[in-house]
Amino acid sequence: AVGHRHLDEATPATAGPVAEIAWVVGTPWQGRGIATEAARGMVGWLGRRGVRTLMAHVHPDHRASAAVATACGLAPTDVWQDGEVRWTGPLDHRERRKG
Repeated sequence: AVGHRHLDEATPATAGPVAEIAWVVGTPWQGRGIATEAARGMVGWLGRRGVRTLMAHVHPDHRASAAVATACGLAPTDVWQDGEVRWTGPLDHRERRKG
């Protein structure tokens, strides 16, 4: 989902447009870098369309998803939703120029 919105009451409107990203990889294909490659491709695509802030929700015990979020330039916040930690970060302008 992409749109202009606040992440929370403390986040300025300049944080938008915001895109929430997610990834799912079938068990037989996990551990091959597929999620990282796909998510980074999506980040580049979103950047070329003006998205300025990214968000994802990652279960605190899921190290592989935390690694994907980190590769996308996200960092964990103190915000929890449905048992997952919200990760956010500004879209890196370098990603906008990639493929």
